[in-house]
Amino acid sequence: MRNFLKCSYMGIILLFIYVPIVILILFSFNNSDSMGIFTGFSDRWYHELSQQQSFLQSIIISVFTAVIATLVSTILGTLAAIGLSRARKVTQKITLSITNIPLINADIITAVSLIMLFIALGAKFGFLTLVLAHISFDVPYVIITVLPRLRKIDPRLIEASLDLGAKPSQTLWKIILPILKPAIISAAAIAFAMSFDDFIISYFTGGDDVNVATFIYTMKRIKPFVNAFGTICIAIIGFVIIGWNGWNIYKASHEKFRKEMLKGTYKDKTMLRYEMRLAMLYHSLNNQTLTYEKVKERLRTKIIYWEDKYAKGLAWAKNKKNNFILKEERRETISEISRNKFRWFMKTWKPITLVIICAGSISLLTGVYITNNIYDLVVANWSGYITDSVLNGFQQKYHVKVKYVVYDSNETLYNKLYTTKYDVMVPSDYMVAKLGGQGDLAKINYIKLNAVDPNFHLVKPNPNFDSKIAGYDVRFNQWFNDKNVDVNYYQNNDIQFYNTCINTNDKKPPASCFDKNKIVMVNNGLLGIQNKNKIASPTINASITDYNIPLFWGDMSLVIRPSADNIAFIRNILNEENKNLPGTIAKFGISEQAWTADRQQYVINDVYDPKNVTYSNGISWDILWKAAQAGKKVLLNNDYKNLFMIASEKNRQQVLPTTQQEVDKDFNDLKTLLKYNNVALKNDEIINDVGDGRFDFAFMYNGDAIAADAGDNGEGGFANSGQVGSDHKLLITHPRFAKYNAIQQKFTNIEGTNIWSDNFVIAKNSRHQDLAYKFINYVIQHQSELTENAGYTSPYQQVMDYEINPVVKPGDELGPMLDYNREYVPVSKWDSTLNNYVSDPIAADGPFYNGSLDDYLVNKYNILIASKN
Repeated sequence: MRNFLKCSYMGIILLFIYVPIVILILFSFNNSDSMGIFTGFSDRWYHELSQQQSFLQSIIISVFTAVIATLVSTILGTLAAIGLSRARKVTQKITLSITNIPLINADIITAVSLIMLFIALGAKFGFLTLVLAHISFDVPYVIITVLPRLRKIDPRLIEASLDLGAKPSQTLWKIILPILKPAIISAAAIAFAMSFDDFIISYFTGGDDVNVATFIYTMKRIKPFVNAFGTICIAIIGFVIIGWNGWNIYKASHEKFRKEMLKGTYKDKTMLRYEMRLAMLYHSLNNQTLTYEKVKERLRTKIIYWEDKYAKGLAWAKNKKNNFILKEERRETISEISRNKFRWFMKTWKPITLVIICAGSISLLTGVYITNNIYDLVVANWSGYITDSVLNGFQQKYHVKVKYVVYDSNETLYNKLYTTKYDVMVPSDYMVAKLGGQGDLAKINYIKLNAVDPNFHLVKPNPNFDSKIAGYDVRFNQWFNDKNVDVNYYQNNDIQFYNTCINTNDKKPPASCFDKNKIVMVNNGLLGIQNKNKIASPTINASITDYNIPLFWGDMSLVIRPSADNIAFIRNILNEENKNLPGTIAKFGISEQAWTADRQQYVINDVYDPKNVTYSNGISWDILWKAAQAGKKVLLNNDYKNLFMIASEKNRQQVLPTTQQEVDKDFNDLKTLLKYNNVALKNDEIINDVGDGRFDFAFMYNGDAIAADAGDNGEGGFANSGQVGSDHKLLITHPRFAKYNAIQQKFTNIEGTNIWSDNFVIAKNSRHQDLAYKFINYVIQHQSELTENAGYTSPYQQVMDYEINPVVKPGDELGPMLDYNREYVPVSKWDSTLNNYVSDPIAADGPFYNGSLDDYLVNKYNILIASKN
């Protein structure tokens, strides 16, 4: 074994390095959208890459930034290295110690220090700050690459040059730089690679310029077109390396051939073979044991034949040598004439050509960058929320360009606002409250919004609507009424809509009022929650409804892989809970039911009290702790509010803690949960892990769970993973544990979940507000396309009705999300009258912004993350 390791350790290291690259290349040709399961060969993702406008823009930014940073840092670093080589040793040591700090310093510290410097200087964050930041860490790499080669230069060469009358500048150009050329090329390659691949520093200093690394990090769902991009990069690198080495080998071989030809020592390989053949024949002929005359005669014939070929070969070789010498003499003569008549051109044509090529390339790249980075509107959004087709459609319709910037968290967006200005943003509900309280948002003007397109109307909701008083009226084609609609607004601004869809004298409004292509209105359940979410300011008495327009909403769900072991695990928990129920009501349970033609599903039933008012399903968020203790693989959404929600619901049946003592209690419970090695915190990669079946229990967004099960257009996803349980739909549920009060005959202390919403807002300082309203109006008109692509629930009732339409009469169109109607509707509840699921947010609430306690919550969350890592 020891000998095997000695002989093969280098091979093992190479395998460790290159196997991931081979896997990346293989999966770039994957037929499905899975990042972990290969289903067949296809070039679809290379075509998809060419259609990803936002990603291609990030590539342009990365290349342009890397080229400029490489050029500047190579010049500065080389000159600095030359200067250091002439300095005293003490000066060298001190200077190198300073320049090496960025190399040994953590990138995050460098990034924070740079962002503080740029803020202090009042710099506008964008391309300039991004390039300056890259130059700051590229220069040290150039210095440490060039300086060792400088130290190897014989000082006598420089002294001889100066003694012969050369100026210092001539010595630099004629002696030093040619010797340093390989080191300079290596330094430039390192600088380019470091700049192109940088993430941390670019993330902090790029402003609204997003490079490739930042774009991939902030992607909601990583698609295999990223593998296609990686494969193309590998191919380019391989081509450059092979081409460069091949050219060097050719030059060395040609120079050797030239010298041997001029010296007359060159021997053609064919002539060497002739000589070896003749030597063998003569040896055979002179063999003393050979007595047969016929054999000798045949050998003599062969010798004559090969001597004739050898003689012709000698003549050919001599002719080749003479021709080569004549060609060299002719070239030397031409060179001498050129040196005499075109001395200046002969000395400078190479650097001039190099300068022209570099200047042309940079100019072309600059033109491409400018063309792709002149925008009429800057939009900051979650990745994957708006498809390229919708984005391109808006740009073509209004003949404008949109800069589409993505981010990975609300806190990232909030921090970016210190350095970047956006026109339109899509923060979550609690961040809308925070930004509105700081005066960063403009109030939504529904007159401007609906003036964009007279054929499409977004209903202005009543900002005082109270769902607990009005009830959760979420019937299909719900009627507009004076509770959920801002009646005063319509009486004063749009009396036609008021008379058509609202003031109908208890008659059902016309069908046009319920057509998603003509009119949309926020779901009552979501509206009630948003109205409770007040702007975080003592001087502003308003809810976030006045400042935002919902784009998506949803809930946090418990997702279970439907393997036999996991189903048995749930049954045991439900059986224990049944012991606490009286014999007069039904029991908790889980049953297998038909779902689609080729898949089954497991359903956890709800148990109602005798009055049929309150209900529970017997599942508590505590199941995550039990699953972790049982060795199940548990995945948790890595958002601080969502994470504390599961502990808060378990402990006190409320979405978030409201005091520091409650935070501490939840913190200790979460610390216990996260101590298990089989529990992992995941960002958006949780979708791929669940889709590939690499989990048992997961805590994630309902839209992500739908996408993980269904895959992309029926491809990939858990349904096609081949994992244990994939013949069943993922079990997606909401824990609704409750205690049964026998005296009151109802369930009390009911656990719920968090309802979230991501919403369009317009920056108060936006200089393109009219275009911002056009953009929002256009995107809302394409809600069906967006909700089906992302998997998240549309906040508009007309779109929801269409998406889960069960075809109640002949001719109706089947809802695209009907198979996932229970999961698609946030905190869904079965309505026997409608024969479908409706939203029941009574068992949920929103993660409202709670001021200073948010900071304490974030600190505790950071401690959790640090202890987990």
